[in-house]
Amino acid sequence: GLSDKAAGDLSHEAVFDYFASQILRDASADVRQVLMRTSLFGSFSLAMAESVSEHANCRALLEGLCDRQLFTYRKTWRGPTYQYHDLFREFLRRNLEAACSAEELRTLQCRAGRLLVEMELPLEALPLLCSSEDWSAAIAAIVQAAPTLLAQGRWQTLQEWIERLPGKITDSDPWLLYW
Repeated sequence: GLSDKAAGDLSHEAVFDYFASQILRDASADVRQVLMRTSLFGSFSLAMAESVSEHANCRALLEGLCDRQLFTYRKTWRGPTYQYHDLFREFLRRNLEAACSAEELRTLQCRAGRLLVEMELPLEALPLLCSSEDWSAAIAAIVQAAPTLLAQGRWQTLQEWIERLPGKITDSDPWLLYW
């Protein structure tokens, strides 16, 4: 049998999934798309939400979720940034994966990862770029982050990133060999 803690964790997650599913059930298709696609980010700006979701007016939706305290948080450092509760984000990611074909999911991951690289957030970008097998953008993220990681003494992180790439790519790129 399950321990009381394990049973409590399962019931907590089940209750959370129920409430999260109510939010999606009551939402329009456009709102569901915005929620699921923005779950690719740990936190995101309004511009990021609009870019990945392909909807021009995400502000009202995100502000409404924050105001109603529906698993969405707003931070106001350098403009509004949004973040979902971890369980809500995981719930939305599962729904995104179920709603998209493998190719659609790769395309979305690639778009989100490249957006993070453009915003100089390579640490957040790399998992998405590797999942989408966008090796050229993954290399750009690694090369962008390498000097900072080394200066911080995080050479093992850099090494792990490079090892995530296919060997033929690593062997053919002089910067990756250098790092």
